[in-house]
Amino acid sequence: MNGYHKLTDIWRCQKGAHNGAPFVYEYFDLIENDGEIQDSLFNYTSQVLDALEIRIGPGHSEVYLDHAGNPVIVEVGSRLGGPKMPFGTAPCVASGKSQMDYSIDAYMEPHLFHDRWKNRYEKTKHSRMVFLIHHEKRLFNGFNQDTIQTIRSLPSFVHEEWVNAEWLQKTIDVRSSPGFLYLMHDDFSQIESDYQEIRRLESVLFKSS
Repeated sequence: MNGYHKLTDIWRCQKGAHNGAPFVYEYFDLIENDGEIQDSLFNYTSQVLDALEIRIGPGHSEVYLDHAGNPVIVEVGSRLGGPKMPFGTAPCVASGKSQMDYSIDAYMEPHLFHDRWKNRYEKTKHSRMVFLIHHEKRLFNGFNQDTIQTIRSLPSFVHEEWVNAEWLQKTIDVRSSPGFLYLMHDDFSQIESDYQEIRRLESVLFKSS
């Protein structure tokens, strides 16, 4: 707001090789707010936003760290970081606010923008956004409800989003993922355990005929 940058969330992106594609999204993890890497990312991105004169509203950036640990910009825009990211952020930070919430404050209620968290969020629990991976192109014939219920009963499960399409695609990028799951928990080992269970179950998630 007015050139003052507030860091609302940093997500570490995990990618892997699937279906012949080398960089398929597997999951995003909300990382801790403090640390040397976080400081480097925030300071670097703030300079990029200043150079582009993005002074009010949301700024979404994707940044790589090179082999020397230096940040390198991949993408920056005066927009929210994806339509679903606020859902994974607000319940897991002390302010209870996401990038979307602070953007509304900046435009509509500026007196709420500058709160006790100043320019940093404070992470209070772990959050993971899981990208589902499908391994063949075929007609969508519905879900195996037993599998759906098992996933919903996982201790860290909180939300699901499904792609509405007639055909299931072979997942080679974010657009060909059949859906997204959101995991949140105080114990990171629980999220990791549930994640491994999801990967085991996704092969029987959809009806074959």
